[in-house]
Amino acid sequence: MKTNFKNSIIDPDDLDGVDRKIIKYLQKNGRETFTKMGDEIGVPASTVRDRTNRLIENNVLRIVGILNPPKAGRRVIANIGIKLSGGNHRDIAKQIARFDEVSYLVICSGSFDLMAEVICKDNAQLLDLTSALQNIPGVLSTETFIYYTIVKEIYDFGEL
Repeated sequence: MKTNFKNSIIDPDDLDGVDRKIIKYLQKNGRETFTKMGDEIGVPASTVRDRTNRLIENNVLRIVGILNPPKAGRRVIANIGIKLSGGNHRDIAKQIARFDEVSYLVICSGSFDLMAEVICKDNAQLLDLTSALQNIPGVLSTETFIYYTIVKEIYDFGEL
């Protein structure tokens, strides 16, 4: 079945078995060849290439290289819980997202209004960052959780 969803909003129900198998392969190895995937899925490599490109064009799939921070000289990884004193959560989040050290930022519920994962070269850079965050209007407080070691890290977010 050929899916036809170029430049449209895609519902997971619009993805057929071939699309799902391609996504599953690429979650394990984003550098897998179209030929190998096609052979194992049972479709031509050109079908795999076209489907992959369509999934990327429609923002269903991203293929990225993942940095290993310690190997790249980034020795400190932390999660920072941020409490706000009112204001527009989205506007404050946009300001925080501009920091190069922030690798992941979410608006959330619970004890904190925002959670930021940050990657710094050392503790001095982390201190500078937390000081800068605390100086943003609307930031009430921050709490920093330094990672000692990452026990589990996945990029396979399961099947659709």
